[in-house]
Amino acid sequence: RYEQLLTHALKQTPSERAEENSQLTQAQQQAAQLGTICHRVLERILGRGEADDFSTILKAAEQAGIPDRAKEAEMLLKPFLQSDLFAQISACKMLACEMPFSFLTPEGEVESGVMDAVLEEADGSVWVLDYKTDRVKPGEEAALLQDKYRLQLGVYRQAAQKLFSGKKVRCSAVFLRTIAAADL
Repeated sequence: RYEQLLTHALKQTPSERAEENSQLTQAQQQAAQLGTICHRVLERILGRGEADDFSTILKAAEQAGIPDRAKEAEMLLKPFLQSDLFAQISACKMLACEMPFSFLTPEGEVESGVMDAVLEEADGSVWVLDYKTDRVKPGEEAALLQDKYRLQLGVYRQAAQKLFSGKKVRCSAVFLRTIAAADL
């Protein structure tokens, strides 16, 4: 499963993998497309050092095959890219973007996934980010994390703790619309 993730998942964002599920409604597919662009833009800026401007957003939208969604992505991303939270993220050392993992649980099951971003903070601790484009009211991010993403981020935490043994690991859902990080 890990080899499959390495060859296939690295070419796709989580939103693109979700789009492969044909049971999504049109609204869910559109949300997944927007998420795809946002993931690709953040990978380009944080992982490749590209400029945080419209040309990067347009390239990401074109790469995803949905250039008509670039302006919408810019409207969502621009406030985030100018935020203190993004400055805090940018100040960290990037260890990996779209990092696949696979590990065996004590119960003998294989857990696999892809972490959006893995950073190293100034104190040497590891910070795992999972970008979210959900429509959430400011102040309700932690509740949404607990209701919808707790299990996913819990698996990411386990993977990061195995990969970075002995280091403190922090896992956050980063809500792009509200410019907030909710920690697991």
